[in-house]
Amino acid sequence: MRPWFIAMALSLLGVILSTTSTASCDFVKIDSHYVAAFGINRYRPTTDDTWFFENKCEFYSADEERDEMTSYGRYFALGAILLGLVCAIMTTLSCVCCCCVYPMSRRQWKFCGAGLAAVAFLQALTLILFLSEKCSENECSFGNGSICAVLAMACWIGAGAQAYFYSEENSKNTVEALRKSRSKPRSRLGSRDTATSDDDVSL
Repeated sequence: MRPWFIAMALSLLGVILSTTSTASCDFVKIDSHYVAAFGINRYRPTTDDTWFFENKCEFYSADEERDEMTSYGRYFALGAILLGLVCAIMTTLSCVCCCCVYPMSRRQWKFCGAGLAAVAFLQALTLILFLSEKCSENECSFGNGSICAVLAMACWIGAGAQAYFYSEENSKNTVEALRKSRSKPRSRLGSRDTATSDDDVSL
């Protein structure tokens, strides 16, 4: 597969996984009598008369229900989604819609690779929820949301590496094309010189 196609596919998959991770209320599973799991924007309460999977997710109704680490995780997740979406749109438009959009240059591909690396770093910071007060008082474990966050981080890293690799490959091809284009006029001039010299000899 082409590096540009892999970068585009992984970036789109990263957006889906990152959005799923942010919307999940099972980001962190917790062993508590009041909360069965909690996420960035929602949490899952637990009661004694219902099963775990029958409990519905609820949004945080007050600021005191979301501690400082959870608020930081929300900002990191929002930044990862927005920046990742911009990079995904750039790669998709440049690769798929080449007829309508001018393809990205080598510098833009390298910049996009650095941006995807920054997205992976922001996505990793969403795991700061494990440092929240709930996890300091109770035993916490990975939930569906945190697993999606780790998978999204892997997609961002892979997409950034492929974008950077494609920029290097594109630069090599550009240099070779420039060398060939520069060598062609010289050969033509050389043939003209030889032709004129033959005419002079014949005269």
